[in-house]
Amino acid sequence: MKIGQPILNLAWLAAFAPALAAAGDNTPEFGFAADAGYQYDSNVNVAEIDTSTGQSDSALLLNAGVNASLPLTGKLDFKLAYDYGQTSYRQFEEFDLAIHHGQGALAYGIAGFDTALTLDRYAVRLGGEPFLGINQVSPSVARLFGEKLYLRAAFTRADKQYAATAERNATNDEIRADAYILFDGMQRYLSLGYTRNTEDALDAELDYAADRAMLAYGHRVDLGTLPLDLKTRLQFEQRTYANVTEAIDVPRRDRRLRAGVSAAVPLSEHFVLKSEVEYAANHSNLATARYDEFVCSATLAVAF
Repeated sequence: MKIGQPILNLAWLAAFAPALAAAGDNTPEFGFAADAGYQYDSNVNVAEIDTSTGQSDSALLLNAGVNASLPLTGKLDFKLAYDYGQTSYRQFEEFDLAIHHGQGALAYGIAGFDTALTLDRYAVRLGGEPFLGINQVSPSVARLFGEKLYLRAAFTRADKQYAATAERNATNDEIRADAYILFDGMQRYLSLGYTRNTEDALDAELDYAADRAMLAYGHRVDLGTLPLDLKTRLQFEQRTYANVTEAIDVPRRDRRLRAGVSAAVPLSEHFVLKSEVEYAANHSNLATARYDEFVCSATLAVAF
């Protein structure tokens, strides 16, 4: 199923949403966020195309975004957002990454459930050249049970279009389930997640199915007058390719691990100082897909 038509439908809805909101005498809300920082990467790579330099570099990080929420009725909201992210390396300029991301969503609350239909468009440039475009649609449903348990389930279909490697063009389907266990309100939480992912590429060699498990723990600690938000996360993915990979004469198998720790200190109502350390490893029977990587970053974020 191609999802260009839903993206077009969303554009039409965006054009008429202000009129609908005005008819319902509802007030829209707007927001802005941006951050800038520095990143150290021990192994500059593009995992999406199994390309790794094996060398380290530093990069400047810039991100900015705007969002709007327009209540259409008492239970129906229309949301729009756009954000831009840029990673600019000091040496490996050919790995510079720029991502334009537009999103629109219809959110509806019914019988204690929060439902949504979200449409996304990603336009990615690599080294200053067009690299990847993604159209994505995702229905979801979520509910908070009491004050202790939040559950969410979603299905996502994405169409991927590569500018230079058309054989990687693919349709990707994902089923995801998440559970958040809350302690002391949001002072502490534990989250568990699982996804089942299948990708059907133009080149049958690249078809795969993947299972991913995710675990995260968040904790807010008070440091005098400043709160400190800590988060640890762990993710493991088993990816099995459906057909023989010509380079190794057997189907490809990947085991992907990601682990990270992050900290955020709100400096004021609008400013937050963030730092993050992440380790990633991909073990594969295809040599070009193997890599290990440490990434450390520090950013200053502002939101209104």
